[in-house]
This record gives sequence, structure tokens and C-alpha cells, in this order.
Amino acid sequence: MPNRQPSARRTFPLTIFAVVLALVVGAGGLLAAWAATFTDQAPVPDNTFTTAADFSPPWWDGSYGYRQQITVTTGANGPFNGYNGYSVQLSTDTASLIGDSKLRADCDDLRIVFWSGSLWTELDRDLYSCDAANTEVWFQLQEDIAASSSAANYYLYYGNASASDPPANRSNVYLHYNDWSTDRLSEYAIGRQDDWHGTGSYTGFTWDSGNERVNFDTGDDSTGGLRLPSFGERDVYVEQLVRYTGCFESDITQGLTARYLGDGTSSDNWYAFVQANSTGCSSSPYTNPVMQKDTRTDGGFCGSGAGSEWALDGSTHRQAFAIWGVNDTNMKGWLDKSPRKPSEAADLACSDASDHENAGDVAWMQAQMTGSFDDFLVRRYTEPEPTTSLGGEETAP
Repeated sequence: MPNRQPSARRTFPLTIFAVVLALVVGAGGLLAAWAATFTDQAPVPDNTFTTAADFSPPWWDGSYGYRQQITVTTGANGPFNGYNGYSVQLSTDTASLIGDSKLRADCDDLRIVFWSGSLWTELDRDLYSCDAANTEVWFQLQEDIAASSSAANYYLYYGNASASDPPANRSNVYLHYNDWSTDRLSEYAIGRQDDWHGTGSYTGFTWDSGNERVNFDTGDDSTGGLRLPSFGERDVYVEQLVRYTGCFESDITQGLTARYLGDGTSSDNWYAFVQANSTGCSSSPYTNPVMQKDTRTDGGFCGSGAGSEWALDGSTHRQAFAIWGVNDTNMKGWLDKSPRKPSEAADLACSDASDHENAGDVAWMQAQMTGSFDDFLVRRYTEPEPTTSLGGEETAP
């Protein structure tokens, strides 16, 4: 048979395959080399930054360097009218914050802010004892909280050296506050209120602009008072400052009244924490101090039986009265104790099973005396009171 040469049709595919294989192998080497080279390069930076929106809730104001979450915890007995509007106290160590240069020396950049879930609201705050281990900050709750539960939508912000004056209107911290820096007598129903002494009705209260207080001289056998009309509160803490300078003729009586229902001249529906008698006046049959109900002419239903008397020398005394709950109604009274809160043991405590369970007005009343009246404060009250606690510190973005 004749010799046959290889066919071109058979050798051409083999040639193509060889070329492709070489290219693949070569490309693989190039890819490996490229990958090795790229791996040796510095990592690509992550160009992401923490912003106010990255916080939950978002940061209130970038001018403030720090914040701490405030948790408010309630007890088992909620107050009448609820916790919306309740004044709570926060304790914080401003001395350490100032020492760490996180807070101004005057505490003006210490702010309380409420988060509604969509909006921030800066709250008025009442601050005492700046640059101390236990600075006292009061603010008013902005929504109701169920009994035996908590809310954590309040924040403490600080760290703004150029902060403007903080909101600090005490009328927005408490149900009622009057330091008598201005004449506000028109806010009160003025008159006898009830038959505490004699038959006269005293209405001659005058605002003393120089001393920022209210002066009075009831005269003999007359009773007068300042009442918050249409107040509509049942569970309250009431506090005032009073000074005695004289009595008529042998007795004086003054006190704080709550759950008052009446026409301003007489009433058979009220409770009062009463301080009566005074060094310099003749002795009298009144128990002092005493809790009374509906009438001032008996010995009261709860009294100390001891004469805790205040002299007629114009010195300043603090009186506070708390009333809360129903069936039984509970009451406590304090004389010359710490302001704004019952931080010390009460001088008098009792309860009434056959109680008045109504909301009503609050009043300060006096009879047969001369003196002055100052710093009238009313806030909602129950026991146990709500507590506050601070979370960890967060730093601004």
C-alpha cells in the first residue's frame, strides 16, 4: 500500500489544543502572581464613621460630650393622677465630673432630656449642691408609668463648656412652686377657708417685694389662708417656710391643708398638719403638732402630745405635709427638716380608715398670728416614691 502522509484535518485541532493549553497555564501563573502581589498591599481602609444617628436613641445635641441614661422605677402604689407630672429626684456625683473636666464648675451644662420615641425635649431642672458627691437634680416626668415598672427614656447630658443658661423654672418641675420673687397673690383664693379660730375672715396678706415674701397680721379671733383653687390633686407633698412674730391673744395656729372641698369660708372636708402655740403665747389646750380632719376645735385624731413650739422671734421654720392613698389615707408631717423631700424621719405619722378619698385643693392657713410666709411648694406624692438610677457613660460621636 502506498505511504500516506498525516492529514492536515487531524493535526490542526491538536495544534489549537496545545496553544490553548499553554495560554491557560500561562494565564494561571499570571493570575497567581497578580493575586500574590495584591495580597501584599495594605488593607483598604473602612471609611465609616460613628454619627449621632448611630446611637439609639440618636444623640440629642452634638455640643454635649457625654450622656447617661436615666431609669425611673415605680413602686406598687401609683399616685392619684398618675406619674405624668410627678417630680423625681436624681442624685449624681458632679464633683467627680468637674474634676475630670467633663462638667463646668457651675453645673450649667448639666441637662435633663426626654426622648419620646421620635423627638427630644429638654426639661426644666432644679439643681442643688453643684460640685458635690451627691448633687440633687429634680425634674418632672413627662408620661405615665405603670406601677411596679420602669421607664428609661430620660437622659443626663453634660460636657458643653459654652452652654447657655439651663431651663430652671421650678413651676415646670413641681405642681406648684412660689418663691414670692414676684407678686402672685392673685393666683390664690384668699379668705377664711374654715372656722379655725374666732369668727373673723382675714384677707390682708401683702407681698413684701424687698424680702420676697408675704406678710400677714390676722388680728385676734380671725382666720385666713391662701388656697390653690380647682387644684384637683389627692396625693401630695406640701411644704412652706413660715416666721412667727406675734400672737393674739394667747394662741396661734397655722398649718398645711389638703383634699379641701369648700366655698372658701367653711368646710367639713379637709386634712391638715397643724403647728399651734408658741413660746411667748399663753398656754392653750391644743395638742402640738397634730393631724386634724374637718375641725380645728378638737385635739385632732393624731398628735404628738408634746409641745414642739416655735419662738416669736421671726426665725425661719420649715413645715411639710404628705398625704397619699385611700382606705386608709396615710399622712406624715415634718418640722424643720430637709427641703423638697422627706429624707428624714417624720415628726408625726398616722392614717385614717374612715377617710376622705377625694381630690381637692391645697391651702396654707393661719389664725391669731403675725408673721410671714415664703417658698410654697406642692408636688405629687406616694409611697414608695419612684427611684432613679444612671446607666453607663456614653461619649459623643
